Amino acid sequence: MRDIDKNDVDISKLFLWKKKVEIKDELSQDVATVYLRLIGDADIGKARAYSFRRSAELRRKLKTVGTDEYEAFMNTDVDFQDKDALVSAVLYLNVNELAEQARKSVNLPEPKEPKSDATIEQLEQYQTDIDEYPDNYGKALQKEIDKVIKQETKRLEKLDEAELSIRYKERIINRLCTEEVNKAFYEMVVYLSTYKDNKYKVRSFLNMDEFLNSSSLLKKRLLEEYQSLELGMDFLKKSLEVTQ
Repeated sequence: MRDIDKNDVDISKLFLWKKKVEIKDELSQDVATVYLRLIGDADIGKARAYSFRRSAELRRKLKTVGTDEYEAFMNTDVDFQDKDALVSAVLYLNVNELAEQARKSVNLPEPKEPKSDATIEQLEQYQTDIDEYPDNYGKALQKEIDKVIKQETKRLEKLDEAELSIRYKERIINRLCTEEVNKAFYEMVVYLSTYKDNKYKVRSFLNMDEFLNSSSLLKKRLLEEYQSLELGMDFLKKSLEVTQ
């Protein structure tokens, strides 16, 4: 028997993370088996395009008087006791963006590793600096967040209530559309990654509509199983980075 030459290895099978998943119906006690695998770049592209189309459609409906989405989320006057409450509401809806802005502004380099001929005292100080770094970074980040929020608060306070109401509704729409992008992306990802057979040839769902109309519990379970595969791949990537 000859040894397998490296050129005989199917490169498409490398890093093909997959798993067998058993799904049990608690009412009927029936058990179904499906097979999940991480999707590739082409399918990720499909999922991204699908999620942005869904988000754009939701945004259109939220801006269109008479749609169910408009009636549910937008067809109410923003009613706050005073202008300060309205400013606070707009800030709250924008807090993630403000925090990210602050994070980019924090400049606190990690402690520099001592040279190979460092003294014990220098190594001790380095370890102390490493141990204290997370706390120091957290304090620096919070200081920057407070600064950014203060600046944004002053900017918003210069606006009248009508303009603030518009900003509030814009942020409501952006929040809902961001949630829709994330939800739709993983719905398509799970649909594309779930198969009936261990050869990964026959998908478990005939089409996307069938998947969307399936049980919420089933979709939640498949999503959790898929994300566990993602976590495994992330762990592998980090491990490879450490060894390089």
